[in-house]
Amino acid sequence: MSYPLSEWTLPPAWRAVFYGLESLDRLDPIYVKLCALTEGGHKALANDLVESWHVDQDSGKFSATLTNNASIEAQAGFIGTHDGQSFQWADVNDSILAALAQSAKTLRAKLPSQLTEIATEDVVAISIRDATILLGLAADLVECDLVYATRSGGTVMLLVLSNVELSDESSKSKPSFLQRLFERTRPQQHPLSPAEQIGALRRTVEMALNQWQRNLLPFDRLRALEPLVAKAQDALLSDDAAAALARIDAVKAELGPFPQDQEPTGWVYFAEGIAALAGGDFARAKTALDVAGRAIVPVSRVLILLAMARAAISSDDRDHFLKAAYLRSPDAFAKNANQDEQTRVSSALSELANQRSDLAPADMVQVMIQALYDFEVEAFARTQEAQQFRQQRHVLCEADDAAKLLNSKAWVDLLLTWATPERAAHPASLSSDPEFAPDRIIGIEFLGADSASATFDMITKNLFGEGSSTVRISLKRTAIPFLEHVSWRVARMEHRDEGYRYDLF
Repeated sequence: MSYPLSEWTLPPAWRAVFYGLESLDRLDPIYVKLCALTEGGHKALANDLVESWHVDQDSGKFSATLTNNASIEAQAGFIGTHDGQSFQWADVNDSILAALAQSAKTLRAKLPSQLTEIATEDVVAISIRDATILLGLAADLVECDLVYATRSGGTVMLLVLSNVELSDESSKSKPSFLQRLFERTRPQQHPLSPAEQIGALRRTVEMALNQWQRNLLPFDRLRALEPLVAKAQDALLSDDAAAALARIDAVKAELGPFPQDQEPTGWVYFAEGIAALAGGDFARAKTALDVAGRAIVPVSRVLILLAMARAAISSDDRDHFLKAAYLRSPDAFAKNANQDEQTRVSSALSELANQRSDLAPADMVQVMIQALYDFEVEAFARTQEAQQFRQQRHVLCEADDAAKLLNSKAWVDLLLTWATPERAAHPASLSSDPEFAPDRIIGIEFLGADSASATFDMITKNLFGEGSSTVRISLKRTAIPFLEHVSWRVARMEHRDEGYRYDLF
């Protein structure tokens, strides 16, 4: 079956910052400033420096452990959150205490006039990169020492940090490399601010680990590629795959040795994949789509998965990518998939739905935990068996890739059977002894239910050591698109112990 290129809703030829914002002229001098803030600006705390972090909303305290074993404590303020589709200001987010959202109010009042549309809307459809630019503006417009953008589950949190204290216990006995670096670069009589200390650490890590950055194109050279990108899009929309590929090759030749780390790679490689599909070159299509999915601003994951389905040789792989696209976002799948693919997924969902009756909530919790346990055990066995085929112990081989694909297929089917939609289509890390095994359940306490939701607390024996853990399981009555079928699905599993909470499922 052929798939005309014009069926695809393609991204814009050039991913401008705040694309589509009518009040922002790309010729305005402020546009250059905004482009320079795509990584959060000079006060940004880089994620590659942070080992772990935590915010206690009750006290407003932020704490983090850095990769050099130093630690940070600060007062936190929230600018907003990004769910992958849109940005929400913190001062209109019910899950954020009002006392911690004052920074958002301040920034909204101080944004330049060119961003009035962003300031006045409570929820705006901008990219994560654009939200990070807002954080870069906050570094100058809101009183703070550092700014930090970090992911919590599927949400990006945008924080400003003040009264930052940086400590390093190991330095008391022996000067660290970082301390010696500070001493070389700054006179001792002028103590470094927290932002300067973090900046020095950031530069050290970048120097040691990110030498590839010297090969990245500067912004002006990337902008110079715009005419070629525009011509490639014109060819795509005209269903001229050969011309599109020729122009895409010209763009790729200019992007340099690390294309996935700069824009507009996401669009360029996605377009190459679609054009290669039109020409029947499935191997080239799959390779290009893999790169598009790893780009710094990737194309919609649903579109990537749909394209991977079209590039798949085996029907089993094709069905897996279709189900993964549906799982990621049923609405986007219905919008972008053609009738043949929607019918295929509808059939697959019917088969999964028929694997069990519509269980009562209490029964579902028990059966779902068993299914999750079985999946983890089988997935771990696959990964262990694949390791036997490696030439070198720490170098992945084809057997590892095959095991990963099989695990992802099993994971997608598990989620389609038991979970609400909009989930990641691949499993997280796996252990040989799953934390939540049926024989470790001490009891399940019913907390309440109505016609649309139900909540339980599951008490389990700890995997390591004595004692128990509490996991809150929230169920939701969920309508399944294409099926006219409504059933209980797991909306959330949340660990409730150790003084903090985190999502498990």
